[in-house]
Amino acid sequence: MEDSEFALQIRMMAALSFVPEEDVENAWNELLDSEFYSLNEEILTPLNTWIGRLDRRNRRKPALFPVTLWNCFKYIFENIPRTNNSVEGWHNGFASSLNACHPTIWKCIDSFKKEESLIKLQTEQLIAGMTIGVKRKYKDHAEKIIKICDDYHTRSKLDFLKGIAHNFQLQL
Repeated sequence: MEDSEFALQIRMMAALSFVPEEDVENAWNELLDSEFYSLNEEILTPLNTWIGRLDRRNRRKPALFPVTLWNCFKYIFENIPRTNNSVEGWHNGFASSLNACHPTIWKCIDSFKKEESLIKLQTEQLIAGMTIGVKRKYKDHAEKIIKICDDYHTRSKLDFLKGIAHNFQLQL
């Protein structure tokens, strides 16, 4: 199996977060029954904590993190951010403007003043009707994910997961 196919199969597990909550367990079971997961069961066993392990009586133990905590299907249609990337982006930008691991209080104050000016400018731009720019690549992927989620009930679960998996990357 090629690395790209292996990576796609792994992303299909992460794509479970886009399945409606009530269907997550069934989608997980379909994934586990597929050829890739049957052949790689030993390396994927720890991931059972996502959905909960089956005990000896074939009953599912509760997941380490409840599905409601990590599922984002309902957020897709409400246009609610699925990540905290914007916060991390702001933090990284602010930290780089300080340009020091341990800045002086004066450097911090100057950076806060510059940040305040920038925020005021951006606020005025939003009031004036300007939109915040999003890279085309991310906008295109988001639109594709919405389209795939719209078609959820017309696709097989594995095709749905594969479609979602094609539209995001896992970063370590």
